[in-house]
Amino acid sequence: MNLEEVILKEHSKKQCDKIVQWVGSNQEKFNELFHLFLNGEYRLTQRAAWPLSYCVIKHPGFMRNNYRELLSNLNKPNLHDSIKRNTIRLLQAVDILDNMKGWLWKFALNI
Repeated sequence: MNLEEVILKEHSKKQCDKIVQWVGSNQEKFNELFHLFLNGEYRLTQRAAWPLSYCVIKHPGFMRNNYRELLSNLNKPNLHDSIKRNTIRLLQAVDILDNMKGWLWKFALNI
């Protein structure tokens, strides 16, 4: 599957579910989605955010080594609200490291 093409093809719940099912419990597939979420062009990152959040809700362990990149992403200028919203959604499903809680609270207060 060309994940980038699938994400850009259609923005719907059906497409989101298709991507989540494709990722399943596979960390490597999740990492591919996470990479597109962080590094893709504007529309790609927006659309990748939705299935990314559902993948983490189903498999919180996917974020084990990705917290810093995820939270650093929130500092990007002109970040679309869908990215912020889905990032906060997925953070509800994971244990947040103690040393990141203060920073996350400061960010949340500035949204």
